[in-house]
Amino acid sequence: MVAIEPSPLKAGLYDRVGGWLVLPAIGTYLSPLYKAYSAYDVLRYYSDGLPIGSKLFIVGFGLACIGLTFAWLYACVLLSRLDTLFPNVYVGLLVVEIIIAISSALLVTQYFGATLEQDDIKETMRPIVIAVVWIPYMLVSKRVKATFYGIPISARPPPLREEAPAKRAVQGKGSDLTMVQRFGMVLYWAGLLIAGLLVIGALIAIANSRNGSEVVGYFCLAGAFMSWLIGRAIRYVLVGT
Repeated sequence: MVAIEPSPLKAGLYDRVGGWLVLPAIGTYLSPLYKAYSAYDVLRYYSDGLPIGSKLFIVGFGLACIGLTFAWLYACVLLSRLDTLFPNVYVGLLVVEIIIAISSALLVTQYFGATLEQDDIKETMRPIVIAVVWIPYMLVSKRVKATFYGIPISARPPPLREEAPAKRAVQGKGSDLTMVQRFGMVLYWAGLLIAGLLVIGALIAIANSRNGSEVVGYFCLAGAFMSWLIGRAIRYVLVGT
């Protein structure tokens, strides 16, 4: 297992995990245990007396959790080696987690006609919130680049007057952002977070349309689109991408 502790900067590079990178690293090491338990938790409800649709759902979801268990174990190996594949594998697994969570919620509500409980809603929202926070971090963080890709952290940021080179850096590797550009990225991520939460609320409202809440769901979808659009406009104005 890779060392997770404060790490000194050597020639602009890190040889261990530190800073905010500690949090996704801990999550990576815990994910195989969590997914293995999730597989057990769903497969224990399997019974020969269940309808064929319920059987297929339980087996499919259980196999997906087992597959994710091994996938996260592979991510743990990559993280321990500080392999350059880890950030992309981490991002990809979070996307897969979102797809499985939303697909499961839609199947439960639309196909089986069940209502999502509070714990089900939390489980659906959990991978989305994690992805909104940590996917942008993995893509633009200087610490990630200095830890996994061997891209040194610059001692000094580029001058503000060099606007064109700064924009090219943002369009390329995403490094050397000015303070204003970083603020624009924070606002953009906040817009994505709000949009993601609104999409979850819309799915829940539409799934419980029997209570007459589908109109609220459509308003949530419209709000999610506006939140994303505003965040994207702010990023274009302040960051230039």
